[in-house]
Amino acid sequence: MASRRRVDQQKMPPAKRMRHENGNLAQNQDNGTSLVNECDAKPIGKVQPGLLASKPKHGIFFTIKGADPYKQEIMTLIRDLRDYGMTAGERTWAVVAFNPDLWEKWQNSEINLEKRPEGSYLLPDSTKFVNTGGDVFFFLKSDSLDHIHSLENMVTTRLNSCQLDFTKEHSEPGNNRVIGGLFADGLANPTDVENIDDFVITTDVDKGATGGSYMLTQKFVFNWTILDDMTQDQLENMIGRTVTDDILVVDDTRRHIKCAHILDENGKHPLVFRQSMPYGSNNTGVGREEGTFYISCANTCQRFLDILTKLIDEEDKLISTVHAEEGSFWYVPSAEELGLTPIPVREQLQLMPQWDVKSDNGYMFYNSREYLYRMTTGGYKDPKDTPSCRVLKLLGLVLTDWQRSWFEKQDEPDIPELKTFLTNDDQSLLDTYDNAVPIRKGLATYYTLQHIVSTAPYSHQFDLYRIYSDELIVGVMPSFSLGLGKRVMPYLTREEQIPAYQMGVTEAAAIGHVVPDFQIILDNGLQALIEEMASKAESTQQEDNNKHKFFLTAKMSLMGVQAYMESYADLAKKLTNKTTFTAEQKSNLQQIHIRMKKLAKSKPDTFLEAAQLVFTMHCCLHIVGEPISIGRLDQLLGPFYSQEGLAMEDAQEIIDCFWIKVGERTLLNRHAAQDKVFPGMGAVPYRSDGNFPQGGCMNQWGQQLTIGGYLPNDDQVPKSACNDVTLMCLRASRRLPLNAPCLTLRLHEGISQEVLEETAKALLSGGAHPVLLHDDRLIPALLDSGRRGIPVRLEDARNYACDGCFEPVFVGASEFAFCTFFLLEAVEMTLNEGTLYSQAGPHFLRGTKKSFPSPNASRIKDFKEFQEIFLKHLRLQIPLLVSFLVSGYGNIWKMCPSPLLSVMMKDCIEAGRDHSNGGTKYHDLGFMFVGAADAIDSLYAIKKLVYDPLTALTTLPDLLTCLKCDWGHDMKEYLIDVRAGPGRAEAQATFFRHLRDVAVSFPKFGHGENEELKELATWMFENVLTILRETFDDAPTGVKEIFERLEKDYSLPGRPFGFVALPGIGTFEAYVGYGLNSAASADGRRSGQPIASDLSPAPVPQDLPANPDSCDIYKALKCWDLEVINSGLSCGSEVDLMIREDFPLDKLTEFLRRYADLDGPIGSNVITVTCANPETLEKASKVTDAYELVRVRQGGWTEFFITLFPVHQGQLRRRMYVHP
Repeated sequence: MASRRRVDQQKMPPAKRMRHENGNLAQNQDNGTSLVNECDAKPIGKVQPGLLASKPKHGIFFTIKGADPYKQEIMTLIRDLRDYGMTAGERTWAVVAFNPDLWEKWQNSEINLEKRPEGSYLLPDSTKFVNTGGDVFFFLKSDSLDHIHSLENMVTTRLNSCQLDFTKEHSEPGNNRVIGGLFADGLANPTDVENIDDFVITTDVDKGATGGSYMLTQKFVFNWTILDDMTQDQLENMIGRTVTDDILVVDDTRRHIKCAHILDENGKHPLVFRQSMPYGSNNTGVGREEGTFYISCANTCQRFLDILTKLIDEEDKLISTVHAEEGSFWYVPSAEELGLTPIPVREQLQLMPQWDVKSDNGYMFYNSREYLYRMTTGGYKDPKDTPSCRVLKLLGLVLTDWQRSWFEKQDEPDIPELKTFLTNDDQSLLDTYDNAVPIRKGLATYYTLQHIVSTAPYSHQFDLYRIYSDELIVGVMPSFSLGLGKRVMPYLTREEQIPAYQMGVTEAAAIGHVVPDFQIILDNGLQALIEEMASKAESTQQEDNNKHKFFLTAKMSLMGVQAYMESYADLAKKLTNKTTFTAEQKSNLQQIHIRMKKLAKSKPDTFLEAAQLVFTMHCCLHIVGEPISIGRLDQLLGPFYSQEGLAMEDAQEIIDCFWIKVGERTLLNRHAAQDKVFPGMGAVPYRSDGNFPQGGCMNQWGQQLTIGGYLPNDDQVPKSACNDVTLMCLRASRRLPLNAPCLTLRLHEGISQEVLEETAKALLSGGAHPVLLHDDRLIPALLDSGRRGIPVRLEDARNYACDGCFEPVFVGASEFAFCTFFLLEAVEMTLNEGTLYSQAGPHFLRGTKKSFPSPNASRIKDFKEFQEIFLKHLRLQIPLLVSFLVSGYGNIWKMCPSPLLSVMMKDCIEAGRDHSNGGTKYHDLGFMFVGAADAIDSLYAIKKLVYDPLTALTTLPDLLTCLKCDWGHDMKEYLIDVRAGPGRAEAQATFFRHLRDVAVSFPKFGHGENEELKELATWMFENVLTILRETFDDAPTGVKEIFERLEKDYSLPGRPFGFVALPGIGTFEAYVGYGLNSAASADGRRSGQPIASDLSPAPVPQDLPANPDSCDIYKALKCWDLEVINSGLSCGSEVDLMIREDFPLDKLTEFLRRYADLDGPIGSNVITVTCANPETLEKASKVTDAYELVRVRQGGWTEFFITLFPVHQGQLRRRMYVHP
């Protein structure tokens, strides 16, 4: 790892330099003082003392007129009030604001300020907000009643001595809430240095001195007649929050927090800092205030006008219940302007109690306000180890933007058809090639990137074209997720629609789930690739029309990327003319312009250029509907870091910025989701009906990023690929509370201790990053996965990365498809004559027919026979699964080729074939066997309940009836005769419920050591893998013919076509969906309840209390230490572990070392770790805002817990925990 050295001032990016430019900063400090001083050196450090101190227990407001002749007296009073407050303590402050005209005059016109509007009202077309004027405004604050009275006496005495005209209003907030003590105010206030600097404090680009601010005051009187007519629900709807301070998800367009939510030209929400305090009392009821004195601060009065205008335009319900008696705009001078000594930031900023909830482990954060507050004020576990000011500023914008989903639903329109954009030349080209689909796809890719991204109205509707002035990496990911779907440019003709639907594909069929070889563009640059594609297109024009079209469309697609980059260069150049940006920001924008211009033509030379180019290609692929992963970023960027000699701090900042760009698209409010999924989209098994469990993957962006592992070579002794960038990625994952990119770490024996220590910290940060894959198990498994004579080369196996989830694929060399088989269904078929019984009853009688008619339950004499019948069903179902999958090969290419992705696949270029048309070296097929733990547990329960003489309680036919009746909870006709009366049915139901209690009490796979369960697991997995391999290598009739056809159609000279068969265990997000359609299972799970995630232990059944089991981590993982799991499941056997937040760092690091070195019986080749207390998840299931950043594992990615639906949350809260 590079040493942490002092940053070179000249090389450092402008926003980063600010943290080091203050000459008074002490160097090499070992505590948080340095960071606090850095904050004090920023504009916020010059703010008037007390302005940012919120929620005092007592307040008094003075509005003074006629103060012009009394400058000296007012200024002396200000200093005296300050001196008193400093001596008194107890948050005793006096904040002063001025009529901008008066302050300009008192400053001898050396300052230029924004002015109050003309007239008696703030808005020209509304009388709701008054402009009653005044020269000086005092806001006195204290937590002490004695001190607030002392301040009041000082001000009153001085003003009377000058015979000044003033009004005074007292505030005794009581419980610090408004509207009869029901609602807290100021919950949306920024709590961190960067946001306050950006939106509240004036700087050198604003009108006013650095450290100043503008203030809006309005003394509102409540109309209690209107409020009295409202129920509590109606009052909450009016505000948009509950009386417990949580966000309220209601579709009321007039709720206050929605009406007050404004957006700037970039679609972002500019913040204000508000402090409303109740005053007076109303005689209509005890505890009712007369009104509220509203105070709000921002760095421009225009923001106040924008908010007030929106409140009126949208007929805000709260505003309809008040009228204003006095108020205006004011200027709040900085401490320096007033001749006062600034107060350290941390003595002013304060978290509201609602946000001041945190994990005791110091790495995990529950909500964005607490995160930003601690990160910017020295409150992180290691104050020296925080992201840069630039990164925190950009992250603050992202976290604020995530709140938009509470105020508006996603609304992305369809993209217009290709024919909308075609020129005469385009039409001539299409005529030349008989309107071929590949040519249309190439044009659609080009126009999407060249036009849709940067041209109104599409650029605004899709929010794909913006730059923030402090960004290092630019571009915007689309909001296309696996769960929500995507928009692509339609180009299929009417005649192609029915054939496309018959195949289960559309223009949106591309599935991603692969890893491009970005090294191709890093080594060549964009223009060189365009020229290469043009040359190959020309050379193949006569000899091979299909190759010619492939290279022609690849060229078109790359030209679209070039247009995309040039449009961003133009935007950066345009933004340099904005007067609201500082000189440093303008310089940064100019550098972006230069960088994007260069990268549109040339290959990168620097670490930043390389990171930008990788992100641009990644972003463009997603925009055109290819949800691909990032791959081995440490291997891509490591050489640039080594060669450039960049300071580690600067490189880390670039990685952090990369992380933010990848992870900025998050939907927190599940009710704001726009379902864009339709049949033919995301054809994962080469076809799609559009139906899959979307609700669990709304924030699954398919953006896996893999680090670590071995170098991709065929050396006899593998060598670790970990480098400095590996550590940077782990730090970014720990310090930035995002869910994307989803980081995967490839472990191996002897991996560096520094990597493991940083990994342990990242896991304790609660993001469930990184996923842990084991090279020493997966690489041998991958080498053994080639089927029908297709070998996997060692260097390719060592160059695997995750595909968007946790499945390993070969970087730049694989296409991938997968399908699933629900093992629990095989148990049902064995029990029920080849029939699934969730729909057993009056309609389907014994159930829905699925397999051959196996023996009736009454004829299965022992458990060995039961197992044999189970295997017979697998021997039918697995070949059917294989034939279903491979028979669809070629469907996607026929309607949805991938020219841009294919350019990032070396073998596609060599073959002149599309990625989905046999162009890649490997054709990976994932066979994910679902519900493994549930199946093992059910087999064990059947053995114990029916066949074990020591524990048997029933017969197999009676157990089957019990399960069809959902353990006695659904005693339905056909299974029982309702004419026999309820008494008989209830007696039978009581017995069935007793059976369930026994089944629930049985040992469960993964919950501790149990040899019988391990034997069943070994037996099941070995047979599954054997049947799958035999299906390929000794293919039965009906499957063999499909293989032979594909091998004939797609083999190339010297490169035979075939598949890499990757068996694995993965439910991903579908543990709810699979359970929903599954009948009650013999392990005690009820009908329709969620199943276990991946190869994890089964959770507590959903209808039972969320009291999860806990097991020693080593004893638990010993259950998975089976050769068939470790080295047989080459598509991954993910075990999802839950740990408490107080899991000791050293113990977690020790576990990682033992797992990496395979020191002891620690099973599985894929492990994930979610860090969250059961109590945390319980609170997060009830409270939204305070736990918005809590993240949990969903297969190969993480999801924000509050985004998940209650049924998903319930399953997660019931997962087994492990302890050291």
